[in-house]
Amino acid sequence: MKSKRIISGITALMMVCGANGALSPTIFPVFSACVTASAEANTATSGICGENLTWSIEDGVLTISGTGTMFNYVNSGSPFYNRKDITAVYIKSGVTDIGNYAFYGCDKIASISIPNTVKRIGSGAFYNCNGLFDITIPSSVKYIGDSAFSNCGLTSIDIPDSVITIGDEAFYNCKSLSTITIPSKLESIGGLAFYNTKWLENQQKKDPLVVVNGILIDAKTYKGELTTIPSDIKTIGIRSFSGNDDLTGITIPNSVKSICSNAFEGCDNLTSITLPDSIESVYPQTFMQCVGLESVTLPDSIKDIDAGAFYGCKKLKNINIPDSVTNIDTYAFKYCPDLESVTIPSSVKIFGTDVFDSGCSIICEKGSKAEKYAKDNGLDYNYSDGDYLYKELDDGNVEITGYTGKASALSIPSTLGGKKVTKIGNEALGKPHTIEEAREMLHKLSGKTHEVVTAVTILYRDQIETFSSIAEVTFYPLSEEEI
Repeated sequence: MKSKRIISGITALMMVCGANGALSPTIFPVFSACVTASAEANTATSGICGENLTWSIEDGVLTISGTGTMFNYVNSGSPFYNRKDITAVYIKSGVTDIGNYAFYGCDKIASISIPNTVKRIGSGAFYNCNGLFDITIPSSVKYIGDSAFSNCGLTSIDIPDSVITIGDEAFYNCKSLSTITIPSKLESIGGLAFYNTKWLENQQKKDPLVVVNGILIDAKTYKGELTTIPSDIKTIGIRSFSGNDDLTGITIPNSVKSICSNAFEGCDNLTSITLPDSIESVYPQTFMQCVGLESVTLPDSIKDIDAGAFYGCKKLKNINIPDSVTNIDTYAFKYCPDLESVTIPSSVKIFGTDVFDSGCSIICEKGSKAEKYAKDNGLDYNYSDGDYLYKELDDGNVEITGYTGKASALSIPSTLGGKKVTKIGNEALGKPHTIEEAREMLHKLSGKTHEVVTAVTILYRDQIETFSSIAEVTFYPLSEEEI
């Protein structure tokens, strides 16, 4: 199993995929700008760490006093960063927030006392505190941030019932963590929250589908085609299948209400996917870099296709965009070279930047936002009228450029989009008149499939009857010698 990760900036607004199936913002206010400081200056024995908070170190014990929140730091910006003279931390009552990266790299901390006034443990707060083997999280805490305890030496953790959100990689690489108590009210678990812990390894041995409170948090060890997902799974969690090259197929039932960001990222051998009617959004990077994915079927319930949803799906050839979709975000289908054309309904009103590759042709309705997007971005586009595709010509008439139906015999329409049809095909190949023309035609047809249209028009007095038959012919690749 390989690991593929995209690192995003630290933000005050964290998007999470909750157990209720909605991607909703969990907002924790930033009480001050992120603080940076020189790592070389971390020898002081006292100072401030919040607008109303002070700190002091005596005999290896760091004491934080006052009221309110700690500053949020960026990596090595904390005054405690990588300090070896701190062996214990005592946070007094009144402190409500442990700032981002507050104790990053303090690998000599062996004990910490957190009061029941703290509501939030910030991102990276105890990152790389590998000397911390035990900690008591008070029942006041509601939020544990991204990488809050990554690379710690914890052996067990009791997460209180008050906690509703655990961020990405919160306990990532806590290799000795074998016992975890998880509250029943927990609503959101970030990607890789317990990755590379003994607890997760033990759960995987019991069942490759690791489920917590209806959230599938890990399925990286599942092998083959997954045809049955237990009905108690309501959410396929963030990065739950990511990097699983052994997953060859999956059937997702309507009991699943949400599929979170990066859920199937890098599942190289997943070739097709059909989403159930219970899903309303394809969240960011859900199928990113699924290089073997060829076909996607979206239900009429889908409203949004979010940023990078199918980014890098190199073999993706077919996808239907239903009339329910209103938004296609940035890079949704970027670097999908085999996606030669896509039909976009008029319901889509919002487009991000660089949604499609430059070689993708847009099939749209005249006057739609999709047409405007294609024009603004220099993409080829065709209009649709029933099963026919067409372009408008400079003389005000139209050219038939394609047919999407399945009929073996056609009656060529005289008008499309209210305008007269005067041309069929971007290039109609008739009978060659010279050897040179014959060779040129063979070069164009070699290794390709083309349609042979046989049409008859009968004129009798004032009546005209036109009908046709279409045959599909595939040429094997021809060598120069054969041509």
